[in-house]
Amino acid sequence: MVFYTLSVKYQLQENVRWCKLIRPAVISVGGFIILIIMTECLPILMDFSDELQAWFNLIFDTMAHINALIVVPTIILLMEGFRKVLIQNYKKFVEIFKTKDIRIARENEGDVYFEMFNKSVVPQMPKVPRSVK
Repeated sequence: MVFYTLSVKYQLQENVRWCKLIRPAVISVGGFIILIIMTECLPILMDFSDELQAWFNLIFDTMAHINALIVVPTIILLMEGFRKVLIQNYKKFVEIFKTKDIRIARENEGDVYFEMFNKSVVPQMPKVPRSVK
C-alpha cells in the first residue's frame, strides 16, 4: 500500500537535499551566535576588568558586523548553481581588472575637473545673435 505520490516523493527528496545543503550554513551562523553571546555575557558574569570588557565589546561589535561576510560566501559556495556563476563571473572580473589601466581613469578625472575649473574662471561672453542678411 502506497501513501505518497510522485510529487510527495520529489518534495521529500528536495527537503533532504536542502537540509544537507544548508547544514554548514546553520552551523556557521550558530557558531557566530554562540560566540556573540559569550563575548557579551562572559565579561558580566566573570566580572572582568574594564580594559578586558572593552576588548570583549570590540570583539562583539566586529563579529556582529562581519557576520554577513562569513554567512553569505558560505551559502554561495554551498549552492552548486551559485558556485558555478561565481566562478564564471570571477574569471570575467579578473580579466577586466587586468586589462584596465587605473592611471588613465585618474588622469581623465583630473582633466574633467580642470576643464570645469577653467570654465568657471574664464568669463563667459554672451552670444549675440547674428543678423540674417
